[in-house]
Amino acid sequence: MLITTPGLAEAAVRAAEGSRVRQVIAFGAALDTIHFAQLSGLDAVPLPRLDARTQFALRPGGGAALTHRDLLGAMADLDGGVGLTESDVVLVTWPPGDGADLVALVGLAVAKGALLVAAHGLADADLTGTVHDFGVTVTALDGQPLARLWRERSPSMPSCYPHMP
Repeated sequence: MLITTPGLAEAAVRAAEGSRVRQVIAFGAALDTIHFAQLSGLDAVPLPRLDARTQFALRPGGGAALTHRDLLGAMADLDGGVGLTESDVVLVTWPPGDGADLVALVGLAVAKGALLVAAHGLADADLTGTVHDFGVTVTALDGQPLARLWRERSPSMPSCYPHMP
């Protein structure tokens, strides 16, 4: 699903045609889109029934399939002592791969309302500037667990970050 404005609807429809997006919703009338106001008039349908213990949520390439319960457990393990909140900005430098850790981290950030900044391949020299520029409060650096830098974003961040290499 792609949500857009009427002015950008034509470009959004073209982008959707070349992607996996199947619906374009516009905040106003536009050709080949669904008007946002129509969504409230749709009939309610029952949610699919899930058995979190047995239904697969994820099958990482080359790895064992994870159930919804497994994925939620992985998210809880990642959150551990960090306790992500909606005011957090998480900098992740983990490489994309076949494992479930990155998927669990993205799911955790979305579930908690945190902002995720993905920067695989970020040079150590650019780390401090990236933390400052994006207001990073939690890091997930390559090969390391989540680490809290401070509780909330601040316009005047300190110039040294004790949890970072």
